[in-house]
This record gives sequence, structure tokens and C-alpha cells, in this order.
Amino acid sequence: PRSTLFPYTTLFRSGYLSGAVASGKELVATTADGYVWAYSVEPYYVAEIDGTRYETLTDAFNAVENGQTITVIYSGIDVGTNPTLTGKQNVTLDLKGHSLTNNGIAVSGSSLTVADTSAEGNGGLWNNNISSTGTPTIHVSNGGTLTLSGGTVGRAGNGASMAQTVFRTILLAAGGNAAGGNTLILDGGVIDAADNALPIARGISYGSYATIDIRDGEVRAKSFGVATNAADTVSASVTISGGMLASANTDVLGLSDGTEVSISGGYFSSAVPEEYCAAGYIPTTSAAAEHEAEITAATTPPRATQPVSITV
Repeated sequence: PRSTLFPYTTLFRSGYLSGAVASGKELVATTADGYVWAYSVEPYYVAEIDGTRYETLTDAFNAVENGQTITVIYSGIDVGTNPTLTGKQNVTLDLKGHSLTNNGIAVSGSSLTVADTSAEGNGGLWNNNISSTGTPTIHVSNGGTLTLSGGTVGRAGNGASMAQTVFRTILLAAGGNAAGGNTLILDGGVIDAADNALPIARGISYGSYATIDIRDGEVRAKSFGVATNAADTVSASVTISGGMLASANTDVLGLSDGTEVSISGGYFSSAVPEEYCAAGYIPTTSAAAEHEAEITAATTPPRATQPVSITV
């Protein structure tokens, strides 16, 4: 007879359906009174590429080709561990309003755009790694480029059970030279490290030869929205022309001396040194209560150099 609990299952009396246990997607459960429930479980698919569906983000990363879009079609835990995009160019991950939780994503020698084309724009990538290694939500290495134009990249939960003391939402690994440098372009969306119980929770950390270009979007951190990952970071570049950057416990910018900085717009939760501003721009007091500084065009042009005549 058909089960009233599971309309597509068949109820058998003893026999235990020899050979059916864990055969493909067919599973078997035995009740205390000897009944056996046999039912077929359809897999849930996490992502889709041009009509082909994949059960994990790892599978989708392995299958995607240059220029293709991976569309997330299910919100849930990605059973793939540390999905890595390697050697792929111009790949887009469209969250479509869905959220995936995993142990961190790696972008190695690839260019990946994280977008969210849903009307709500509430999709996300969340890191649930609680190991002492402190795996970032997205780790960019080997000359990789990450563009965030929508959705939220952050940490699942508040991090109270994490073994490490530092959490980095996005980490641009140090490059050995300019060719090996890694790039982050923030053109929308949210990088979120604010809701975290760890003493140090950074939005963006970067190493030598990294390039950071913040045009729009938000960076929320507990300590440092943008910060160097090592005191000896060299030949890095940080350009900010818009967006909002906030840090709850520290200055929002923690940049190394080896970082070239150019800021021509945006809102900041702490004061911005004037020497960080691009030519023709100055830090001013923000009208927004949650931000301390705003970078605006100078109200008066720089004083022109006057010709000087020297007579001996």
C-alpha cells in the first residue's frame, strides 16, 4: 500500500528490499516493527550553467568555461568543500537571491564576478569554517581578479566558536611580482565582517602587488574595512571613488607604507588622512550620522603657482 506520509513511497513487510540500500538515489529505512520504507530522493541542485544543473558549487566551478555564467538555483549548504575556480576567465556567479554556505571559495589565476540579478538582491556567500586556519570567505591568488557587483559576502554566524583570532572576509594573497598580483573590484553589494565575535574581523585584507578598486557598495567590519595583511606589504594600490566603509572598533583603513592610495569619493566611519585623497579632493565631515568622513571635491581650486622674478 501507499504511505500516507510519503505519497510516492511503497510500504513493504519484511524482506528489507535486498540490494536497494543506497542504490543511486534510492534509500531504505526500517521501522521498529519491521516495516521497510523505500523511497526515491531527488537531489537538490545548487547551480546551473546553460541548462545543466550541478549538485555542488565545486562541480559547477570544474565544469564552467570561460565567459559562462553560473546561476545559483538553491539556497542551502554547499556540500562541496572549498570550491576553487582555477584558470578560468570572465566567469560570473549569479546568486539570484540565493545564499550558499561553505568553507570558503578560492579564485586562483581566474577572474570571477559575483553578482545578484534578483529584484531583492539578497543573495549571499557565507563562510562557516571554524578551523584555526581562518579561511576567508573568498581567497584570491595567483594573479586572480574578483569583482563584486551584488549580493553579500560574509561569515555565517557570529564566529564565537571559531578557533582563530583573525577573520578576513576577502583576502588578496601576496603576489611575488606585479604579474602575480591579485585584484578586487567592488562595484556593488556588501562585504560583511561586522557581525562577528572575533577580536579582529576585517572586510578586505591584501598583500604585496594587490590592487583594490572600490567604486560602490559597502564594506562593514569589526576591525579595519581595508587593511594590509602584513607590515611589509609593498607595491599595492588602493583606489576608492565611492561606496561606504565602516569599522566598529578601529580606523576603517589600515594601510601599509608600501600602498599607493587615491581616494576621490565615498563615506568612511573614521577620519581619512588628507594625503590619501586624490588631487582636487579633501576629507570633510559627513552629514550621515553613521559616517565620520566624506571625500568630496575641494570647494576651492588649488592655488596657482605664480611666476617669480629674481634679480641679482
